[in-house]
Amino acid sequence: MLLPVHDIPGRLRFTLAAIRGDRRRTASLRARVRAIEGVSNATANPLTGSLIVQYDGARRTRERILASLDGGPSALPEPAAMVIPCAGTLAEILAKAVAERMVEHAIRIALAAVI
Repeated sequence: MLLPVHDIPGRLRFTLAAIRGDRRRTASLRARVRAIEGVSNATANPLTGSLIVQYDGARRTRERILASLDGGPSALPEPAAMVIPCAGTLAEILAKAVAERMVEHAIRIALAAVI
C-alpha cells in the first residue's frame, strides 16, 4: 500500500516516482484524485513527483484516496509515449516566444487606449 510522506487530517502528501517527468500522467492522476468525493483539491508536480491532496478530513475520504492510489504505479494511469518534439533551434523557439509576448503587450496597450 502506498503511504503518504505527510499525513495530517485534511491534507496528504505523496511522493510518486511513477509521475516524475510525465506531465500527462501527472494531470491524469490529479484529475482522478480530484474526482473523489470529499476531495477539495489535488495538486501534482511532475518535476518532483509530488502529489498533495486536500480533503474534508473524514477517515472514509482518506481511505478512498489511499485506495485510488493503492497498487503503486500499476494503479496509476499509463505513461504517455515519450515524444520529443523538434520545433526548431533554440533561437527560433525564443524568437517565437518573444514575438508572442510583444503581440500580447500591443493588444493590452490598444485595449487600455480604448477604455
